[in-house]
Amino acid sequence: MKKQEIELADGSVFESSGYGMIQLEFKNIILTFSNTLYIPSLAMNLISMATFLKTHHIIKLLNTDEFKFIDQEMKQVVTGSIASGNFNLYYPPKALTVSTTPRNIVTLHQAAGHPSLEYLQKMFPNQHIPQSHCITCSTCKMTKVPFSGNFPQANRKLEFLHMDLCGPISPP
Repeated sequence: MKKQEIELADGSVFESSGYGMIQLEFKNIILTFSNTLYIPSLAMNLISMATFLKTHHIIKLLNTDEFKFIDQEMKQVVTGSIASGNFNLYYPPKALTVSTTPRNIVTLHQAAGHPSLEYLQKMFPNQHIPQSHCITCSTCKMTKVPFSGNFPQANRKLEFLHMDLCGPISPP
């Protein structure tokens, strides 16, 4: 695929690095868009109004700063706000879904990026956090051993190579 450039209303230009199909999952419907450009440098996802209207949906303004998209059967698909001339969808991504099921403390520790016990207690104040042993943390906290600095004199180029290596490590 030839890379495409997208120019925004403010004049800034972004280059795509791929294209494909996406699905937006709303409460009542799943919308599929094909030939969607992937632009990783954009801070947010953009859908052109024309593309959305091609799916046979109607925009209904609720007031000066809110709208809703409705389908052909006049069912509400999604609502949103209007800010700075942009239509912003109220679209709760799955990644932001909250689970009320208590999790295993090891899973919480791993999902949070292996923080210390102190920070883990600050992150989850309502959880009882027992002292636990994380093999990954233990492996990563190994310290380097200093070398003496006495090396034989090289007689030709690349006779000796000195590298900063960590080891030996034998993870389970």
